[in-house]
Amino acid sequence: MLANSFRAFVPWMRSLWPDLAITHEDVVVSDDGSKVALRSVSRATHVNEFFGVPATGRPVEYRAFDFHHIVDGRIAHSWHLEDFLGLLTQIGATVAAGN
Repeated sequence: MLANSFRAFVPWMRSLWPDLAITHEDVVVSDDGSKVALRSVSRATHVNEFFGVPATGRPVEYRAFDFHHIVDGRIAHSWHLEDFLGLLTQIGATVAAGN
């Protein structure tokens, strides 16, 4: 099921950010190979609407962290964190606290 979700996610991201480039700045693997941590930076140009913000043509850069649990050579669990607040700020979005 996760693979199918990811297969749909990639074309969606490419439609939002056609020039998206992701650089893995750090990859750390545990001694026994059961855990992998990645620190990456994504760069793109805001050329399509994103969370209601019309295209600005601005370059954007945001960081992400991924942690994977590996079982039998395959990813069994993943944890992912992206700086969407920083991204939204770069395109001029305003963020208000909910009630």
